[in-house]
Amino acid sequence: MGTIYTGIATPTESAALGATVALLIALVYRRLTWKALNNALLRTVTVTTMIMFMVLGGFVFAFLLSTMGIPQYVTNWIVGMEVSRWTVMIIINVIFLILDVCSTRWRSW
Repeated sequence: MGTIYTGIATPTESAALGATVALLIALVYRRLTWKALNNALLRTVTVTTMIMFMVLGGFVFAFLLSTMGIPQYVTNWIVGMEVSRWTVMIIINVIFLILDVCSTRWRSW
């Protein structure tokens, strides 16, 4: 973090530096084995794959929404309502609150 705040390195370079230092510390304390390195690499690939599939799903969902014209329809519907912008903001926040409560209850099942 210090290299980022001082401007010495970018976040990517700082992450690479942190990973290198972590590997060196594991080597010094003799905790780095081939099995541990293999497990770390497998977890890294798993998390990266999950993130990439979420990004891909987001792109597909956004493409489908824009192709079907749903954002334009919703925009025209909201603009056509004779309410203030604060009422629209409150409605959006209430919808988010309902979705959050529903998702929390769904996860507990």
